[in-house]
Parts: sequence; C-alpha cells; structure tokens
Amino acid sequence: MLLGSGKETPMFIRYLEVLLAVLVIVIVISQVIAPLWRNQPIFPFFGRKRKLERELTQVHGEQAEQALEKVIKSERRNGRKN
Repeated sequence: MLLGSGKETPMFIRYLEVLLAVLVIVIVISQVIAPLWRNQPIFPFFGRKRKLERELTQVHGEQAEQALEKVIKSERRNGRKN
C-alpha cells in the first residue's frame, strides 16, 4: 500500500507509481549507467548542448578563416595591379 492507512490504494495511483518507477529506472540507465559503461561523461543529455555550442564555435571560426582568405586573395590581386 502506498499510503499505509489500511485502505486499498486506488488503481490509478498504483499505475502512476509503477510508471514513475519505470521512468526513473530508464533515466538512471540511459544517463548514468550506460555512459559509465562506455567511459563517457554521465548525463549526456546535458552535454549535448555543450557539444552543439563547440560545433557552432568551430563553424564560426571556419567562416572567419574563409573571409580572411578572401581578403588576402583580394589584397594580393590589388597589389599585383599597382
């Protein structure tokens, strides 16, 4: 019994209790046990944001490099004409 009052617990509460227990087990397995098993950081759900931020920073850096390369090519062409 969930409430411990001696009365029978409603079925909805029992289903809810089982559902929450299953949810907690799935979260623990997917966010703690599996990453530890694979030698990865725990709670990968939160790490995804950091990974995307790093990827965005890398893309911005690549774009900046490409812009600088265009400026260099342009300057080299202008230097040859003068």
